[in-house]
Amino acid sequence: MLGLEFKKRWPDFSLFEQLAHVGSDVDRTIHWWQKGDVKTALNSLDIALELLDLTIADPRWKNSLKELVRTREVLADRFYGS
Repeated sequence: MLGLEFKKRWPDFSLFEQLAHVGSDVDRTIHWWQKGDVKTALNSLDIALELLDLTIADPRWKNSLKELVRTREVLADRFYGS
């Protein structure tokens, strides 16, 4: 889903910037979910989860790994179910 160039630039972003990108797609997910457009909502969620996966894989944030993984789990569970 994400372009290769964007993925290559991901390590250049601070944790704040990475999580802001994730948050933007979570916001889109909520917006479309509330509008009843589940397909678009889940597409936005997939992007948010992909971005979160890139953040989790970033070795700079290894001390925050527990929180990042838990965030991913809660998001996936909220929209995809358990």
